[in-house]
Amino acid sequence: TRLCKMYFNWNELERSKHDTVDRIREVSDIRFADARKHNVRFIPRVAAVWPNSGDHTLATKLRSEFPDDMAPSTLDTPAFFSRVRDLIAKLGEAWNDDPRVAYIEMGIYGLWGEEHEDALSRAAQKNMAEAYRKAFPDKKCMGRYPRDFMGEGFGSYQDSFDHIDEDHYAVDTLRFIDWRKSVIGGEFAHNWGRHKIQPGDDMNDTFVSEDHLGRALGYVFWQHSNHLGIRLAHDERYEAALKGLAEYQKRAGHRFVIDEARVSCENGALDVALDVRNIGASPFYYRWPLTARLLDDQGAYVWQGAFASTDIRDWMPGDRYSFGADRYLDPPAVYTARERFDVSRLPGAVYTLALSIDDPSCGKPSVLFATAQYKNGGLHPICRVATAGECDPYLPENGFDDPLTDDTISY
Repeated sequence: TRLCKMYFNWNELERSKHDTVDRIREVSDIRFADARKHNVRFIPRVAAVWPNSGDHTLATKLRSEFPDDMAPSTLDTPAFFSRVRDLIAKLGEAWNDDPRVAYIEMGIYGLWGEEHEDALSRAAQKNMAEAYRKAFPDKKCMGRYPRDFMGEGFGSYQDSFDHIDEDHYAVDTLRFIDWRKSVIGGEFAHNWGRHKIQPGDDMNDTFVSEDHLGRALGYVFWQHSNHLGIRLAHDERYEAALKGLAEYQKRAGHRFVIDEARVSCENGALDVALDVRNIGASPFYYRWPLTARLLDDQGAYVWQGAFASTDIRDWMPGDRYSFGADRYLDPPAVYTARERFDVSRLPGAVYTLALSIDDPSCGKPSVLFATAQYKNGGLHPICRVATAGECDPYLPENGFDDPLTDDTISY
């Protein structure tokens, strides 16, 4: 599953209070075009003020994106709070059940929706928290600063991730946010403060310089980062930066490794036990089903069943990262997914057992395991099984596809 951060201007979604949720849906359909085809999920944020010059220190040169019927100077009044609640309610109608939306960055206040120019009062925080919790019961939401929304159960988007001048926010993230339940994301920033010390001059520098890369990768594990916005420059460092990006992708978010699979099929019962470790930085935050499928010799599905007692949200990574040792002092646990399936109605034959993690919005495989045993379409062939008689359980080593080149996954 690919993640993409997406900014919306407030007046793009709501030109006045009379605009309904249909306006948001129309704009979203334009912005999210082809997302399903390319297996892309979005992380939207609504912003109302931008710096014209790109320099957030030029506070007199701002571009306002408030709806036409709003006064942008009344950010901490009952009238403004009411408009914020109304907007968030419409966002929830449009996005809570939209599978194209992965998480929500709460935004709205401050330049770029980052809250730092318009620090949220406690009243504003409470207003936002109540509105987002009501509007998004099924989506994970994130605020900008860890001390905002304390105790509300939201995650955080660190928009100066790994920046030497924001180490205190990194400490706050682990103090005030439960990464086991709340998403921690963000992006790097290379254009302010002492960025030359960390994280470097630009994204390529971050991923090419040994010192910058080592600290960035350490921060991913330390902060239990789920995702970060990254854009590389196509210059002479690009190929080297791609190698650093590959190391980052091995850490950020979940990375499910199959240690062992135990399979038997007797008397119409298929028993499957799977030992899994999450060697990434964060859990998978939604309950998507782990599914077993049996395939015929042409690769077509002949049967499938979900591991009813397995919740992949429980597959936690390690914890207490050590920068010196570059590892979690509490290593990731081994989780066993076990299920007995009734396959007594299948004809007696030899099948390929394949595993997948499916998108519940469409029932298609979507989340991959970190294994070379892969078949295009999001499947992981494990072994051969016979519903009658016996068979050689081993699969040919040259019979797998490359997930890096698979563009067939959609939802």
